[in-house]
Amino acid sequence: MRAIASDEVEKRIAALLREARAGATFAVRDGRRVTALITPAPPPDLPRDLAFLQLKRHLARTTATPPRRRWTRRDVYARAPA
Repeated sequence: MRAIASDEVEKRIAALLREARAGATFAVRDGRRVTALITPAPPPDLPRDLAFLQLKRHLARTTATPPRRRWTRRDVYARAPA
């Protein structure tokens, strides 16, 4: 982890982001205090992303079924357990 002054970050932000994408980590400091960390993005959660894409594909292929009956408020409250 390299410490970098905030004014230097303002000048070199694009280059720092490219280095962070390659795996470098930077501590941005203002005087002596660390005010921010620039770190690489975490690796994707592949099983979760794959499951989400499969769900999206499934929902895109499935047609919505029309409601069989229109419910009124009276119907819902009449059938509610007491």
